[in-house]
Amino acid sequence: PPPPLPPCATPMCITSAATDGEVVLSSTGNADWVHYGMEATERKRGESRLISDLVTTSNNVHLKTYNNNPTVFTWTDGTPDQNVANTPTGVYTTVDGAGMALNVSIPASAHPIVVRMYVGIYSNSADCVGVLTSALFTADGAKAVSSVDKVDSNGGIKNFVYTIQVMGNDATHGAAAPRRLHLRWVQNGSHGGNIEFTGVAVQAEDVDVATAGPARGVHLHLAALA
Repeated sequence: PPPPLPPCATPMCITSAATDGEVVLSSTGNADWVHYGMEATERKRGESRLISDLVTTSNNVHLKTYNNNPTVFTWTDGTPDQNVANTPTGVYTTVDGAGMALNVSIPASAHPIVVRMYVGIYSNSADCVGVLTSALFTADGAKAVSSVDKVDSNGGIKNFVYTIQVMGNDATHGAAAPRRLHLRWVQNGSHGGNIEFTGVAVQAEDVDVATAGPARGVHLHLAALA
């Protein structure tokens, strides 16, 4: 199982850690998960669908697949492939200023909702930077909080997981409860490098997934992110 998380006293807390070896999406994504890079997008079997489709942040960018990820992914509850062990696949882009984005619907719960985003960055110089923009929106559409984090490759390859804790999402918060998390992973600088995206997992305790509704599509030009 994933290691215990540090306490979070704000609506959204973000930490990052290196990943290596095996990630079991069936464990880290008991509410929902998705993996990219195989012949089709792989999802958790069932009707929860908290994670929207992945889109590019520019219309002229096409994601490429790769199969030499040092971090491998396993699951036993997927579709279209129910059981997959140790797949080293993912998607990437090499275009400066472009990247990938998605939304995660946040169900009501008295417990924190934990979203894990598995990404990577590669370059033969330190000039390729990955930028994560996270924005949390409430049930009435207002932005509750946002965050920007940057990481460079230091002339090599880095695989890591961003862990986002979402707090205060129980029914007592009404329209102020967080209900949508927007995640955007973008490359700054190229220099022979790329950013990678391999998957997302949503972990939750005692939730009614139906309270979140289906994941909505990504709006690429959200003024609220500025």
